Amino acid sequence: MNTYCVRLEVVRMLRDPKYLALAIGAPIGFYLLFATLFGGGPAQPGQLKGTVEIMVAMAVYGAIWAVLSTTGPRIAEERQIGWLEQVRSMPLPAGQVIGVKIIASVITALPAIVLVCITAGVVKGVELSIGQCVSLVVAIWLGSTAFATLGIAIGFSVNSDFAYPLSYGLYMAMSALGVLWVPPAILPAGMLDAAYWLPTYRLADLGWEIRRRAEQYRDRAAPLHQPRNGENSRFPRHGQTRPARPGTARGLRLRVRVGDRTWPVGSGYARWRC
Repeated sequence: MNTYCVRLEVVRMLRDPKYLALAIGAPIGFYLLFATLFGGGPAQPGQLKGTVEIMVAMAVYGAIWAVLSTTGPRIAEERQIGWLEQVRSMPLPAGQVIGVKIIASVITALPAIVLVCITAGVVKGVELSIGQCVSLVVAIWLGSTAFATLGIAIGFSVNSDFAYPLSYGLYMAMSALGVLWVPPAILPAGMLDAAYWLPTYRLADLGWEIRRRAEQYRDRAAPLHQPRNGENSRFPRHGQTRPARPGTARGLRLRVRVGDRTWPVGSGYARWRC
């Protein structure tokens, strides 16, 4: 019964045109816009590229609205039309009904996260390893569950006429003040200090930190694999030679002329004749 309820809720949410437009279409469109405006310049040492920062921010942006829109306004509408009263008459605990709403809302956040990351890789050339991609998606996906509690509180607090404007207003305010629309590096320190206390910024910062640590690890490991003295690897491959050292067979070698023949310095015959 629980699986059937979750599937029913997910299908209902995925068929909502508002969900498709605002939770999936808007983050992808905003990513293409903001990455073009702010993601073209080179990254400063210790900072992420603009295309990467905006990718994480827009994935968070889409995930948050997917969770909020499928909890707050929907619960308020179901309360108003009496659907929740009919659900309560079924042999299901009240906590289980709320749990189904939370699970279904979190599931709908996954397409928004994945599609933004795919767009960043295909259009803007953002490269992520399998481990980084999985870590980012899972971290943002699980972190978005916190906003399901906010949506449930809105759904049980106001009626359907105010639930949608309230959810959307809080969503836009937290996104703007939480530095999801521009790279944090171009903002003043005071705005970043205020954004630090918002859950939207903290969730995005979790994704930025995953990428930042991956780049730091790559930079520390890079000197161990760099070629030396123009070599392609630590050990020469087939067809490659190391630079010649003085006094070796490939370097400069002195010879001693004895009669009609010349002998290399260091050979036994040349030492005996000299």
